[in-house]
Amino acid sequence: MIGVPVGDDAALLREAQTAWRAGDHAAAAAALAVVLTAQDPYTAPASWALVEAALLWTRLYLRGDDAPLAAVAWCGYAQDAAVKLGGLRHPIVLRAARLLAAVHTVRGEHADAYDSHSTVVAALSSTDLDGACRAGALADLAAHAAGRCTEAIAHLTAVWQAWQPCHDTADPAGLFYVYRLTAMLAACGRHDEARQRFRDAIPALPPAHTPQRFAERAEARLVLEQTCRGHDLVCRRQVGARYRRRPAPTGAVRAVTCAELLP
Repeated sequence: MIGVPVGDDAALLREAQTAWRAGDHAAAAAALAVVLTAQDPYTAPASWALVEAALLWTRLYLRGDDAPLAAVAWCGYAQDAAVKLGGLRHPIVLRAARLLAAVHTVRGEHADAYDSHSTVVAALSSTDLDGACRAGALADLAAHAAGRCTEAIAHLTAVWQAWQPCHDTADPAGLFYVYRLTAMLAACGRHDEARQRFRDAIPALPPAHTPQRFAERAEARLVLEQTCRGHDLVCRRQVGARYRRRPAPTGAVRAVTCAELLP
């Protein structure tokens, strides 16, 4: 590992990494605890060994639906320290920013997740346009989850429209954008627009009744359900409808989405 100093921290990090690869998460956590317990993520010096230890610790404690506050602190340390040590475009900065976005997302901190995805966009914008576009789509998804629906949908629509002329309509990479744009529209109750947008994906879908088509359907359903879940609580369009005595019960948009949008 380039740039990691030789010493106790590096040895313990290697021990933790070996345990992680072997599936022994308890042993990995024990080794990392020795490295991190003596440090404060807000004042620790920039060190590649500490950066890698912080990232591995975050991965250990990142669950599918939650993450401890310490994961925010240590992953934030890893990102900031990696910038100091390697510059904004260093691969470890991108890895830390993506992981930090995932931590914020499972904690429901969508505005912070947007900032982390935006860090990835800034780092890739001059070297990897496709990667920057994908990170931008995830940033839009986070903005949408934070209630900035109109802005997020407009931006992702513009990204999708700019992406299309540069790629074949059958390019499956476009599904990444369509699924998320469709989900955002559906979550806001804009079902006709969502149906029309999903039709854009049909040329890129695998043949009907194949395992690949079923896998894509499952992926689209997952994105739709995650995006719709609880969105009516922050969606300005739906909150406004409730104040005008046109209620939009939690879950109603999601049920319509899964039943009507997926081919």
